[in-house]
Amino acid sequence: MNKQQVCAVVVTYNRKELLLKCLDGVLKQTRAVERVLIIDNASTDGTFELLSNGGYLDNASISYVRLPANIGGAGGFHEGFKRAFAQGYDWLWAMDDDGLPREDTLERLLAPSGILFRGPLIIASEDAAGQKLAFDYWVRRGEENVILRTREELEAAADDEGLLWNHLSPFNGVLVSREVIERIGLPHKDFFLWGDEWDFFYRAQKAGVSIATVVDAIFWHPANKMMWRNFKILNRKFDLPYADSPFRNYLLIRNHAYLASRHKSFNAWCKFTAKHVLYYSAHFRQLSPLNVLIYSLEGLRGNLHGHQKFLKAPKG
Repeated sequence: MNKQQVCAVVVTYNRKELLLKCLDGVLKQTRAVERVLIIDNASTDGTFELLSNGGYLDNASISYVRLPANIGGAGGFHEGFKRAFAQGYDWLWAMDDDGLPREDTLERLLAPSGILFRGPLIIASEDAAGQKLAFDYWVRRGEENVILRTREELEAAADDEGLLWNHLSPFNGVLVSREVIERIGLPHKDFFLWGDEWDFFYRAQKAGVSIATVVDAIFWHPANKMMWRNFKILNRKFDLPYADSPFRNYLLIRNHAYLASRHKSFNAWCKFTAKHVLYYSAHFRQLSPLNVLIYSLEGLRGNLHGHQKFLKAPKG
């Protein structure tokens, strides 16, 4: 396993200080990576200058690619996976610039055998005690879903070998075998933000790819900051993700509608759309129900190009 070539794919955009911390963590691994591929989504905060002045670009193991325009995290991972796969690497170690691996994370991720898509245990970087998970894990137990929110709960849910099968947090320090790319292709770039990682996860599941979280491989990441709105209809409680801008709300609705229709069912898409239409019927100042329906229909139809109208809109 140690003879196999690993390329760390790090996607960044305007977070140069966090990027340096991430790179330092990647470069100090007990099992060294063969290549670090930085995909810069056209940062405007001096990322290139900081990397250059800090000597990072003189490191023969680091490749830096500055894209001509910001194509979002989805586009960044698509480009990084495409390049690393074409260059023949056996494993792609995917992360955003705000992730931070422990010094032995890669070594521990590589230790188990027979898992093509594997992820670390992700601790919220704000938690000094190192117990709070950055992202909740939903685990099926019998007839109900159980939410795992702490390191202790996730470790208890793992098997005797320290593996939680069929669960991980995609693109947050995950290790992807090139065989996965051969089976299902690259991440879809047109999601722009949110959803590309879960689309990739669901596609891998459908293709029979072995998936697991390696619970003794530690990775730090800021806690999930997704906002939620809660409401009731006929005394039944609902919640939905909410963003702080029209563009981000568009992406949330369109991309999640795509996921519901492609990876669950038409009925799941109908329920998703109805929930959002009803919510915004009462909160139409935030977003009109008609726009919700239009955005959701784009997801149902697989039209993942509508975000371009937001990117091209005049500013100010």
